[in-house]
Amino acid sequence: MARKKSEFVSSFGTAFKAFQALANAVLDAGGADEDLRFDLNQGLREKVVGFIISARHGAKQAAILTVDYSSTLEQMIQAGRYDWVNSDINEKNFPLNLPAGFPTKVQVIPELIHFNRVMSSDQAITEIKRRGLRPATIWEMLAFGEHNPDLQRQFSIIALGWVWRSGAGGRRVPSLAGSAAERKLKLHWFDAVWHGRCRFLAVREVQPR
Repeated sequence: MARKKSEFVSSFGTAFKAFQALANAVLDAGGADEDLRFDLNQGLREKVVGFIISARHGAKQAAILTVDYSSTLEQMIQAGRYDWVNSDINEKNFPLNLPAGFPTKVQVIPELIHFNRVMSSDQAITEIKRRGLRPATIWEMLAFGEHNPDLQRQFSIIALGWVWRSGAGGRRVPSLAGSAAERKLKLHWFDAVWHGRCRFLAVREVQPR
């Protein structure tokens, strides 16, 4: 009588093959058995998860990012140590109105999207959502800038997830920009056309267990 296939055994076999390939890669790189006997603590686990998801979805920059909403906007700006900040980026123009019960610390996986062509804001948002992501908010952008301070020296990073309408009626969005000499926290017109070197910061939600 033919033996029934076990879904559990099949799944375990797939997981074992994945670990075996990882173990062989560690040994090929000069590691030893002791390097494979490690405690996968939360911090290391988050980095591994972020890397796997990044590789799977073609992210340009990935690691689990913790956004601390117990900090004020001013505190988050100070933590980023920017050389220049647009004075209109303040809590009056960018109020944080969280719903009741919303956690003070939220984890997301950031991805820098490079379209490498001229894009409007609406086109960029549509494409970001098509990829199963959402445009980052200013708070997520500030947390990202704090942990990745030198990226904005290479290219502008745009956050389209929160639009501020100025007194004159124009729509503006925050960005990280700069050069080798300085780092800036700026505002740009939402209705502008973005050049091909820009990167758009998007996020993927970390699913709760």
